[in-house]
Amino acid sequence: STGLTLTCVIKDFSMHPEVSHQNMIGVAIAIGANAVIPLALNLQKYAHLHNKDDEGKPRRPYTKIPLWWAGIVLMISGEFFNLLAYGYAP
Repeated sequence: STGLTLTCVIKDFSMHPEVSHQNMIGVAIAIGANAVIPLALNLQKYAHLHNKDDEGKPRRPYTKIPLWWAGIVLMISGEFFNLLAYGYAP
């Protein structure tokens, strides 16, 4: 004998939690927020890539590029709505 014991756990799947209207609101908010976050990252990257001169150096500070600010505002908004979605989690 190796001293190992195998245990089989049978779960009762009839006792699953019901999906409520509030849960669906949370899921919708989370999906929307998680769609906005990559868009924000790509906007910021686009702003950085188009801010380079021929030598690869930045033309101006990234904080002075409106597209970069749009990306940061979208990022913060997406993260805020992700946090809000946690409030609807079961």
